[in-house]
Amino acid sequence: MEPLVDKIDIGLNGKCISGLMLGTSTLYANKNCSSILDAAVEYGINTFDLAPSHLSSDKVKEWMRNFRKKDPETFNKLVFVIKGGFPIEEKPGYYCSQLTGNSTTIARNMQKSLEEALAFYELPKADIFMLHRDDEDYEYNSIVKREKTPVETIYEATRQLSPFYSIPAISNWQDDRALEFSNLMGKENPLICSSYFSLWERNGIPWHGEVSYTHENLMNTSYLPNCIILPYSPLGGFFGSRICLGGVEEINKYCDEDGPDSITQLIIHDKNREKYKRLKQYTEQLNDKSMTSYSPLQMTIAYCLGHPRVTSAFTCVKSMEQLENNIKGYLLSKLIPSTDLPFLNLG
Repeated sequence: MEPLVDKIDIGLNGKCISGLMLGTSTLYANKNCSSILDAAVEYGINTFDLAPSHLSSDKVKEWMRNFRKKDPETFNKLVFVIKGGFPIEEKPGYYCSQLTGNSTTIARNMQKSLEEALAFYELPKADIFMLHRDDEDYEYNSIVKREKTPVETIYEATRQLSPFYSIPAISNWQDDRALEFSNLMGKENPLICSSYFSLWERNGIPWHGEVSYTHENLMNTSYLPNCIILPYSPLGGFFGSRICLGGVEEINKYCDEDGPDSITQLIIHDKNREKYKRLKQYTEQLNDKSMTSYSPLQMTIAYCLGHPRVTSAFTCVKSMEQLENNIKGYLLSKLIPSTDLPFLNLG
């Protein structure tokens, strides 16, 4: 099969990332894990966000081990992302940041889990090491208000961990602190940034500190200069996917009797209801004009990838069908003009 997904040079020691990337958290117990990941590589996807289960039966680990033996040349071109720095639950309802203290303390906080992940997957180092949250604590679904550790201190901690990865990255950091981190790295080393972005924009901040990009952000070619933007969750997670498949009202079937959970509530609002109407209308018009059969779900993926400041995006799949939908959405993103994206965002 001729690869369909392009490779992108981001200065990763001779490796390139793929224009669509896969998270593996949905695959470690999936009986079809190997066939899905084999197909992903055939399509041209070579970048994987690892989520170690540390179970002996982890099927992602098993696939990596077998693929390394079967095709070591291709395996050595794959790009693996390992995350760290997420707050630890010290007691029920209270999450404590790992990014507090001096740089040595912060490095020590993260080193053990990073080493364990590398040993688990039998990797000499991570290609990308991503700080998955900034310095924040959470208490009973609320962010604790306090002064954050200086960015320079956290940056110095990542430098102490440099033997364990090729390039650093950050996820869910506010823009001002992301830019400060980027400036410390220097213009010759673009900073990878990753946060939530979907057509289904949220009307608030989840309690666990997840940061969202906006349509206006990612249409602006000057946004976060010297940063490589790799958003995640282009479909908006499980409930966003349900909107794509069955319309906004479909979501009610998946809510508890007490109402939708806090994350779902953030995407179930009038603007997103109107967006679904636009999404369906635009997709139908495109199909009529070009005699194609793209779905609203595939168009939602294309919407994310089509923004000028989006280099690639992380997504998750549970089946071959979902993988194929992602590939079709990626290909569709190359067909729709970026000037049409404001229409889908109710512009």
